[in-house]
Amino acid sequence: MRTEPFEERGKVTDEYITAFQRVVDKRQSKLQRQSTATFSNIVFLPKPVQKPTIPIWIGGHSKQAIRRAARLGDGWHTHRRRADDSVGARGCRRRYVDVTRICGKSRA
Repeated sequence: MRTEPFEERGKVTDEYITAFQRVVDKRQSKLQRQSTATFSNIVFLPKPVQKPTIPIWIGGHSKQAIRRAARLGDGWHTHRRRADDSVGARGCRRRYVDVTRICGKSRA
């Protein structure tokens, strides 16, 4: 099985999330090759009961993961934080809220 280089995992993840969202909410049934995702004549059934689409939660505590969650996701889940690391957790939370506002989204 061929996989993309490890260094490109963020870009690949962004493309896969975008492709999934387009298929699920019927904006697109064909995607010309970007760098990793290619499909045509695809149908997603059964349709999700959530509107407008299935919520996508993105995890991580790096700046890139938080930006991805703010831009492409419907929620953010931090991990790898010790229970006594409240300062780091608050900083990540602030970053997520700030980036969602920059992206024109309002999430708490």
